[in-house]
Amino acid sequence: MRVGLLSDLHLGYGEGEIYNDFFIIARKIIEKLKDCDIIFLLGDIFDSRSPDFETIINTIKIFDGIKRDEKIKLKVNGKEEIFNKPAIFAIHGNHDRKLKVETSVLKIFEEIKILRYETFFEIIDEENKAVFYLISNFPESLIKKALEKFNPRPKKGYLNFLMLHQNIYPYVYSYEESGLKVTDLPKDFDLIVDAHVHLRRFEEKFKLLILGSPVITRIDEREINEERGFYILEIKDGKFNILFEKIEKERNYYLLSFDSEKDDENKIEEKIKEIIEKENKKPVIKIKVYGREGISSKLLRKIESFYKERAIIKIESSIGEKRVQETQKEIFEIKKSVKEIVLEELYKKLEENKFSKSFKVEEIIELLEDGDDESIVDILIGEQKTLHSFK
Repeated sequence: MRVGLLSDLHLGYGEGEIYNDFFIIARKIIEKLKDCDIIFLLGDIFDSRSPDFETIINTIKIFDGIKRDEKIKLKVNGKEEIFNKPAIFAIHGNHDRKLKVETSVLKIFEEIKILRYETFFEIIDEENKAVFYLISNFPESLIKKALEKFNPRPKKGYLNFLMLHQNIYPYVYSYEESGLKVTDLPKDFDLIVDAHVHLRRFEEKFKLLILGSPVITRIDEREINEERGFYILEIKDGKFNILFEKIEKERNYYLLSFDSEKDDENKIEEKIKEIIEKENKKPVIKIKVYGREGISSKLLRKIESFYKERAIIKIESSIGEKRVQETQKEIFEIKKSVKEIVLEELYKKLEENKFSKSFKVEEIIELLEDGDDESIVDILIGEQKTLHSFK
């Protein structure tokens, strides 16, 4: 039995050549996965919860004709069903997670029989004695409660797999919050697979596979040097093997840094020309310029425009700022402190007005951030007794 594992395609990201690259990469991967028995799409298939019409149509074309006549029998959320191979199951990630009042775009693909989409799956393959639990992305403050709600438990006599799309500390993406520590993960699974983080790794101690992403959405040294691809899970005779399949980038990415007080526009253009001369396909070049004075933003934009037919140039400039470069960690801490200030003020006002303490203000804010106005109203008027809904 072969099971394809894929996530974080971010279809719809970027524009022009970059937009097209992501679809070319996705098409290559799906072509390689079409001989699998099952494919799991583990979130962030789309870069947005509301992709445009062109993105939806282009995605449908990728999966067109993938199904074959061969069948597979599976028990899905307690019901036995027969699927054409490859049976495709999808969960949502943080990018394509629907709001409570919305219908997920993934439902379109379910309606036209390309895949099955749910917030949570328990999938049992009796023939190969394998159980797969899939849990969609939840806001970080709710993921522990979601795990309690769905309560995935290994089944004796089966291979057991748990698949998520979530931050797991310490393997978080950048300096984002994490609702789960690696020690919080359910025990006794043969393998836990996590999406969301774009850099691959395998932690044998915790039996944790982080899939990574086959595409580049962030241009930094680690991202551009990461080997890209997807995984296949091979299951046979009560054992499993994990295979990584490499996918070549559609174009090369470069990161150039310049000090505006030491380097000038001639140095920047010299480096750009060096890259262009050795590339057959238009490269992506990110130019970071730091310092207190020197090269003007206007001049940088002029360089970007001049080379646009030969390179995709992205400019990041921090010239003239008191602090040359805020680290992401510092930005996160600033954001967090603002949230704490707001919470303190809210609690003070609620106490002054003798408001009910039957719910946590932090979780109301989480719902506001997630756009779930309907749940908030229900809670405030007493129609809903708990903040949490996992439908």
